Amino acid sequence: MNVTFSDAGVLTSALLAYLRNKRALLILDNVEQILDGVDFMVELLRQTAGITLLVTSRALLNLQAEYAWAVTGLPTPSSDQSLSSVTADLLRYSSVALFVARAQRVQRDFQLDHTKQYAISAICRPLHGLPLGIELAAAQLRCLSCDEIQQLVTVNALTVMTAYRDIPLRHRSLTAVLEDSWRLLTAVEQQTLARLSIFQDSFTTAAAVAITGTTPTILTALCDQSLLHYNALQRYLLHETVRQFAAAKLKQVDRAERAATAARHGQYYLALLCDQGRGLQGPTPQAAMTVLQQEICSIEQAWGWAIAQAAADLLMQSALALREFYHCT
Repeated sequence: MNVTFSDAGVLTSALLAYLRNKRALLILDNVEQILDGVDFMVELLRQTAGITLLVTSRALLNLQAEYAWAVTGLPTPSSDQSLSSVTADLLRYSSVALFVARAQRVQRDFQLDHTKQYAISAICRPLHGLPLGIELAAAQLRCLSCDEIQQLVTVNALTVMTAYRDIPLRHRSLTAVLEDSWRLLTAVEQQTLARLSIFQDSFTTAAAVAITGTTPTILTALCDQSLLHYNALQRYLLHETVRQFAAAKLKQVDRAERAATAARHGQYYLALLCDQGRGLQGPTPQAAMTVLQQEICSIEQAWGWAIAQAAADLLMQSALALREFYHCT
């Protein structure tokens, strides 16, 4: 399309007039950066019959005409697969193949072998197969080994960055990417996301509401911004990189606020442990066991909080239930 606009004031009407009778697929990338332009997209769809928009965005447009297609990370091997598989099998995972391809830009003779396969797989997993994260990690081979990159990503993936000049500033680190998404949130959504970083594993709506004071509507909004995920088990999950970012935001708030969030988390899960512990002695112990198995990571985190706080009453109340759970398993 070759169109020249001499007057910015009539750009919208001129563009609509030009496209009105056209048949075309318009591809709009990174639309979360220009959500104010959604009204123009709506008007474009209303005034044209042959125009289809293919939009990529970290945030839903929330249009009736929108068909949402969630894009997940590249497939990654499990820890067992990365130990037992031969290198050729691991290269079938596109996350590993991408890391190797980008590594060869840094080290021309780089090859995947048995000495690197576990570390590379362990780099891709906490990044959840995120292509940008994998590319940034591979770029670190200029000064780090695969094992050192794995340690860096595991401890804090947000520190991984690049100085490549042909990459936009907002894509030179995962922190920059997430800061863009953070700025799109309301103050309440920001507060909720920061508090949700207390969860180190998946969690239910009830747990999120009780511990962070949020609402299902806000949780849905965070899902719409691709910062929170709702899985087939009807549980929410923060990807580890997002959780690390949100935890850093939580550290910036008042210490009393952080302590209160941790206390609500600890008290909630120790109460749940006691309640389901009684269920282990009841007529349907398997139902209680299923709940405890789903929540054991958060329960152990709560137990650790209670120990650190020397909360003897809470520990004594829940100790029998925890012993019974481990005995049954």
